[in-house]
Amino acid sequence: MSSFFNTRTTFVHKSPLPKGTTTDAAIAMLHDHPYFFECNPHTAKFELLKPETKPDVPDPVKPQVVKETECYQATDIVHALPAGLWDSNVVSTYEFTDIGRGVFVRIRSPLNVVMETVWEIEEERDQLELVENVSFTCSRLLAPVVRSQCEGGWRKIHGKMVNHSATILVPDTEPALIFYDYARSVSKRPINCSTETAILSAILTPLYYGDHSVLLRRSGKPIPAGLLPPGST
Repeated sequence: MSSFFNTRTTFVHKSPLPKGTTTDAAIAMLHDHPYFFECNPHTAKFELLKPETKPDVPDPVKPQVVKETECYQATDIVHALPAGLWDSNVVSTYEFTDIGRGVFVRIRSPLNVVMETVWEIEEERDQLELVENVSFTCSRLLAPVVRSQCEGGWRKIHGKMVNHSATILVPDTEPALIFYDYARSVSKRPINCSTETAILSAILTPLYYGDHSVLLRRSGKPIPAGLLPPGST
């Protein structure tokens, strides 16, 4: 009877990583479990848990496991939920299991909402991609709400991970990121995830090859001297 009232939903999100990102560095980012919470715009706090029993993983994931599962409890602040459905402070348990090319994450939330996601680094046309395969089960009444929350937040999460990947491209990344923030602030058009990746590549590629002056030519507005990378003229 419960299967009649429950439903399973799946979808996939992908984002290209900046050219020059190495596979090892991208996978290491996915193995950094606290960083996931830093990327989530809704997470207010989180803490490591020590479960009494070892969490299981789906059979297709088991051959790929490279490290034992780590468990966390996290509190998310979600104000967009229908009144009375959940409290705005949603407390969930997270299970992170590192796999060869990424991480398997299971989230257990109130009202029997269970989300399972495989995050992996894949190669597409000589460029690395961040791939998020999502599957969640919940009541049919809740499914549209959960789907809406996922679709509303994934771009921000991917965007932060793309930015993080960009910071490892050059030894001194702080000037690049300052310039990148400035470039976004003067942009008159909304920046989606794909455009964001293109901007990062445009900014970081000349830095990678030591040509800071290229940054000046890419800007259509004057840039305060304090925001310029060292050596720019």
